[in-house]
Amino acid sequence: MRIEFKNYILLSSDEHIHILQIRNSDHVRHNMNNKHIINIKEHLDWLENLKEDTKNIYYAVFVDGIILGAVYITDINHVEETCTWGLYFENDTNPLIPSYSTYFLIERVFNTLKMKRLNLEVSKLNTKAYKFDLSFGFQVYDEIENDYGKYYLMYITNIQWKQSKNVGLLKILTKKLEKVQYNFI
Repeated sequence: MRIEFKNYILLSSDEHIHILQIRNSDHVRHNMNNKHIINIKEHLDWLENLKEDTKNIYYAVFVDGIILGAVYITDINHVEETCTWGLYFENDTNPLIPSYSTYFLIERVFNTLKMKRLNLEVSKLNTKAYKFDLSFGFQVYDEIENDYGKYYLMYITNIQWKQSKNVGLLKILTKKLEKVQYNFI
């Protein structure tokens, strides 16, 4: 298996259309803060801003050449060495793909970007994602409520990540990852 993380600013027009279709799917929008359907013009305008943006990086996730979803790093703060992350995938994606993608993204955040803390927010209604995040070692530090719903705010530090990936399910996942080729472009 080969996983490629391709920066949004390098995607072709067809690839942008594909990733936007995934982002606009009901199951993805239901769990996002921005729940409206994004049209191609909005997406392309946002992409133009992303080209100059140093605080946000979005990657389309290709598995054996097929786009299945996206992972992203936002709110990158090099002074405080923190950032936030998220992901979304097609509804029928093999559950190992988001797990592998999460692992590789966390490794990138801590080892390449040299962050000390990785944050996320997850809807309280999205129990599947909440349990997923807990399984990676994230812990709740606060809760918020906004116009879109109630959310857990979670984080993991670089030190906690190093400890988490060597125990439990992550230890098993780490062994499986030895057979996966991946790269970020």
